[in-house]
Amino acid sequence: MLRAMRQNASSWIIKILLLAIVIAFVFMGLGSYQSQTPSKIAVVNEQPISIDEYRETYNNLLEQVRQQFGNNLSPELLKMMNLKKQTMDRLIARALILQEAEKLNLLVSDDELTDAIRNISVFKRSGSFSVPTYEKLLRRVGTSPEQFEEEQRKQMLTEKMRQLITGSIMTTE
Repeated sequence: MLRAMRQNASSWIIKILLLAIVIAFVFMGLGSYQSQTPSKIAVVNEQPISIDEYRETYNNLLEQVRQQFGNNLSPELLKMMNLKKQTMDRLIARALILQEAEKLNLLVSDDELTDAIRNISVFKRSGSFSVPTYEKLLRRVGTSPEQFEEEQRKQMLTEKMRQLITGSIMTTE
């Protein structure tokens, strides 16, 4: 009888251990699957807009509004301005403009990008561009030179496309 109890006890222990292992593998697999799927908030013509892009654009817009209104900025005014919708509208418009620029084969050359970055005053020391200052300031805001340069390229391309559009508009009296 003692022998039968030991055999049954060990089979239950084995079953519980196997169940625990299976559960662990299921949750580990689920976690790795979720980490592989990009976090996107919207898709514009098959191009995703990431949550990170949204947050950065929202924070930039919020900072602009704070600078503009200063101490007069109230929660009611923020709610009335609907910054979340404005952020989405900007990101969608930007995605559409960049997609159209790509269709028209508009590009920002490396030289154009370099010149634009070298002319940003916060990166200058004693009147000329400073690589250490550039890298230090980018680290301070939590971005890499590659990310910053890609963002600058997108902004410049967006501006090129806007100039192309507005330059071709003819107005009459």
